[in-house]
Amino acid sequence: MKLTQFAAVITLAMSFLILVSCSGTSDLATRTGSKASAYPEWYNAHQTFIADSAGVFSGYATALAGDSAAAVQKAFSHAAAELQAGISGRLESVRKKAADELGNRSGLNTAGFIVTLRNAETHIAGASEKVHADANSNTSYSGYRGFAEAKVSREALMNQLDKAMRRYRTAWSAMKTSQAFAEF
Repeated sequence: MKLTQFAAVITLAMSFLILVSCSGTSDLATRTGSKASAYPEWYNAHQTFIADSAGVFSGYATALAGDSAAAVQKAFSHAAAELQAGISGRLESVRKKAADELGNRSGLNTAGFIVTLRNAETHIAGASEKVHADANSNTSYSGYRGFAEAKVSREALMNQLDKAMRRYRTAWSAMKTSQAFAEF
């Protein structure tokens, strides 16, 4: 009989622990009924990179840190990296299409041009600006969640890329005047 009572106590204790552990996992979205309230109004939680029709590129990111200033700074660094990755991907796509359009004589498929273009993309972060930044207290982390948006205009980006690509001016000009570049 004692074994049965012991098994009943263990079962009851396990049930209680499961109930307690499940009740503590609700997050802000569940309590408020809206996931959007967990993010600042300007923050795009669905895409980390956006290129709009006005010629502005934006990168979005969040980061956790012990204090709000560090959270915002980390978030901006990540947003600038997302911006760089998004622009880098678009530039490579345009380069490939332009090379197909213009052929091998354009110089767009040479190793030197490709390496220089990829190195030029590191200048994107320097041209970007912090447009929005915010930090919210994060109770589950015991710190802050920073939110940031980094932007760069097409004009500022092209100025940076023109400087970086001056060694391959002919190939870069060919790429910029190609039909494929219109997509950029």
